[in-house]
Amino acid sequence: MRSVRAIEHSDVCLVLVDATRGFDGQVQNIFWLAHRNNKGIVILVNKWDLVEKETQSSQGF
Repeated sequence: MRSVRAIEHSDVCLVLVDATRGFDGQVQNIFWLAHRNNKGIVILVNKWDLVEKETQSSQGF
């Protein structure tokens, strides 16, 4: 309920996604709630360095 109230009172929502877990059900629910309330959404990905990659997408960082 705290998340719902915070979304309703915000202008922009920051959605923090754990890269090792992906875009799971809880994150999806928060995302769609913000979307339905016409809020700006910024998606942040945490633990990107722990994800297996097939390319050199993180080389040099």
